[in-house]
Amino acid sequence: MTENTGIDNNEKQQQENLLRRNAKFVVILGGLLLLSFAVNEKGVTKSIGYTSSSTTTTRQKKKKNYTITNDHPTPRPIILPKEPREYYEQFPACQIRVYNMLEVHYEVIESVAKQIPYEYLNLTTTTTNNNTTTHQQHQCNHYHLHFEFDSKASGKLRAKTWLADMNDRVNGTLLQDFATNITRSFGPAYLGVSPQLHSDWDATIQVSCACDAATRDWLLLDTAAATTKNICINHGKCNWTDAMPNSIQVSPHFERYFVPSALPKFDLLQDFGEARDERLEICTIGSTWRRNWKLVVPFLQDASNSKLWDKIRFRFLGKGGMPYPLRPYHNLTSFQPNQIGDDRKYYAAERACGMIMLPISRIPKGKNYMHYFKSVNGSAWKLSGTIPPIIAFERPFLVPNEILDLYRRELPLHVPHRGFDDLEPNGFAEALSSLLEELLSLMNK
Repeated sequence: MTENTGIDNNEKQQQENLLRRNAKFVVILGGLLLLSFAVNEKGVTKSIGYTSSSTTTTRQKKKKNYTITNDHPTPRPIILPKEPREYYEQFPACQIRVYNMLEVHYEVIESVAKQIPYEYLNLTTTTTNNNTTTHQQHQCNHYHLHFEFDSKASGKLRAKTWLADMNDRVNGTLLQDFATNITRSFGPAYLGVSPQLHSDWDATIQVSCACDAATRDWLLLDTAAATTKNICINHGKCNWTDAMPNSIQVSPHFERYFVPSALPKFDLLQDFGEARDERLEICTIGSTWRRNWKLVVPFLQDASNSKLWDKIRFRFLGKGGMPYPLRPYHNLTSFQPNQIGDDRKYYAAERACGMIMLPISRIPKGKNYMHYFKSVNGSAWKLSGTIPPIIAFERPFLVPNEILDLYRRELPLHVPHRGFDDLEPNGFAEALSSLLEELLSLMNK
């Protein structure tokens, strides 16, 4: 494979926009209906009046500066197939199986097919020699990647809604990546092994790999002479497989990674008949026990914030109910725990958030939220579930400074956002007050 070089500045800027926000894709439904996916969706983004213009704003509160920037590092290099397109057109589309052996990570399955970088598939390109034996490998069209899906058989609601949604919304569609000119097509999804399971997959991707010797051995089957390429998606450090080129991570803690953020854009009102709350919703994503709620307490104790209580609502999208440190303040403003079993409605609720916050810190050590940081000794280097919806739905956000820097390439830095010092007692509270001031002023324009 070769790296695409020698492009001018305009092309670099276009590639940056394409890579940073999942590109601008063309979806052809059933191969006939061509739809263009625009980066900016209607909704709260428009109602509160912020745009993606290249601006820098500095706000001051309690002698602290909070700077909003849209600067990005150099985008990920675009890797193209080794041979010209005309060479590959003589072969059939590459057949790729995406499967999940656990009853979790359903939200990752679609993103794997739509977002995994082409080069991570390591598809066969040539005939290879192994000592004195020549292996004629199966060839396929690297400019047409066809994905099919299956997940562990389950009677749970989440599995059933995933299956129905994939076969209704994704099955039979095409996606064209203008950066690489590679087409990705999507076939059916199954619970349990597909009855039409191919015997000649060009690549097999497991989205919930265990960290053990069995996984390592499965990856080792992907040799130069193998027809099928085995690929693992890992969700944190794994000493068994991290050094292997076909072990891929889902966060920028690692060199080989992509952030799974191809989430469907459902609407609460149009798709579920649920009106959006008029107050600005401050959302947290994921189980409440994975957050440091003590960071929020100074914000609730600050009497100067009393003017906000009737204008905001805290919404906890995940398991765990009302966090214990916040219960003494339940009468100040609105708090709404939400555990939504239907992923489609869950995505719609995330998309309706006025902002998304991630109240975590590097201390006290031993808490499970320390694993989202890269700098903490003993961290498992995990992806926080808060990050993908921020990217997918371009929601205003509040995250620790270290997380902001770590995900800078992926986050939508054109929307109002703040980073905070997680080691400073009032750092989170001050940043939250500053961000709310900006968002509420935009809503009132």
